[in-house]
Amino acid sequence: MKKGEIMYSKAILEKIESLPEGEPFKANLFIEIAPYASIRKALSTLVNSGYLMRVTWGVYVRPEISRYAGSVPPTSGKILKLMAEGEKITITGAEAAQRLGLSTQMVLKEVYLTSGRTRTIKLENGGTIFLRHASPRKMALAGRLAGVALSALWWM
Repeated sequence: MKKGEIMYSKAILEKIESLPEGEPFKANLFIEIAPYASIRKALSTLVNSGYLMRVTWGVYVRPEISRYAGSVPPTSGKILKLMAEGEKITITGAEAAQRLGLSTQMVLKEVYLTSGRTRTIKLENGGTIFLRHASPRKMALAGRLAGVALSALWWM
């Protein structure tokens, strides 16, 4: 390892240690510290050593350690919040109806509506999160209880 890469690795590790455990972060968080190739190499080394967990492409986390379950991955909500910066995200109508007690149908796939593009997020633990684009009028009340009720009504 070159001297510059060691300095970059130390700076990246210090920044990671300042982040709370269990809080996911993107690799581009370190772009002011080091070149992207050095960032990828440092993160890869930390993942291989077990210090970091790779959640999905470009997203990592310093896992919380539970004495019962070992390392605990971040929740889907935390991952979504990070992946969809600048977008509105809300639950689908089926999930909204189930949460409001209007339906007993359980939703098995994690599907969310977004103001951004439709995409699939494949998680390292084998899970998948689906983001489906929705029209602006369906996203107008996203993040509010009225938006949940409106999603449920549209679904019914």
